[in-house]
Amino acid sequence: MQNDLLKEFEDMIAKYGHIGSTSTYFGNLTPEFPAESPLVCPVPTAIERPKLVYVAHPFAGDPEGNKAKAAEICRRIVATYPGVVPICPILVFSFLREPAERGLALSLCLALLERCEELWLAGEWEKSEGCWLERRKAEMLGMPVIDFREG
Repeated sequence: MQNDLLKEFEDMIAKYGHIGSTSTYFGNLTPEFPAESPLVCPVPTAIERPKLVYVAHPFAGDPEGNKAKAAEICRRIVATYPGVVPICPILVFSFLREPAERGLALSLCLALLERCEELWLAGEWEKSEGCWLERRKAEMLGMPVIDFREG
């Protein structure tokens, strides 16, 4: 089924446009803070608009472990990057049943990605077909793609 989705997406790309190369390397995320520390993030003023970033992380291989990793990455983003709001589909769509609703999950993920300003690829994203789909979609949209890894 995953290969079918990848083929379908490749066909859409061929039909509707070229994928440009917008990937950049962001660097390693290494700040240390205790997991139980409360997060403190300044509230944006009316003039400021927070940046919505889509955080893609592998899911299927270890759903519970990957949810925990994704949640920790989002905590670190909030603690380290004021004005950035991480949107992680692993957490947002955790109510969906894997693998029965995987196609629906990927469709919802791509719809959510369209509403964000940047794609941040986390974890071992290059091993995930879902993360590759998200990357290709972001590139089609001309969205910045950041390789965002924990150190």
